[in-house]
Amino acid sequence: MPSNVLRLAVTPPGLAAGAADVTVTTDGAISPAQTVTIGAAGPGIFVSPDGASAAATHANGSLVGSFTGATPARSDETITIYGTGFGATIPTPGNGEAFGEQAPLSLPADVRIGSTSVAPDYIGGTPGFTGLYPIRLRVPPVPAGNYDATVTIAGVSSPSVKLAIE
Repeated sequence: MPSNVLRLAVTPPGLAAGAADVTVTTDGAISPAQTVTIGAAGPGIFVSPDGASAAATHANGSLVGSFTGATPARSDETITIYGTGFGATIPTPGNGEAFGEQAPLSLPADVRIGSTSVAPDYIGGTPGFTGLYPIRLRVPPVPAGNYDATVTIAGVSSPSVKLAIE
């Protein structure tokens, strides 16, 4: 298997924190074991098609951003930012199962746009999906610009991604 291929996995509910050996089987070939650290959360915000902006939508489903086909968010507008690795939810789906209903996070989350902490209207699992976590929030009243967006859960912060606001 090529070494430059990114592999993502969803850990089973209730997996103990600590070191774990992971192998990947593809077409009958098993990769060498890699030791990874399992934690309560490992948040990440998805990026838009341009690779430079947060994957986010306006309330009408159109894309948020400063790239072709998207429009910036506006102060006081409700948008949804999409991420993964946010940790346990209530209720918790079974191993390998999609969320059957909205499932809020069981741990507190600190969502920031620039230096402003934003209380999400909802952050948790998406019904019908495994590992997809929307953050629905009202954009804070800030001057127009490109802001770093981050989410911190269980002391672990996502890499920052840009969010265009006009």
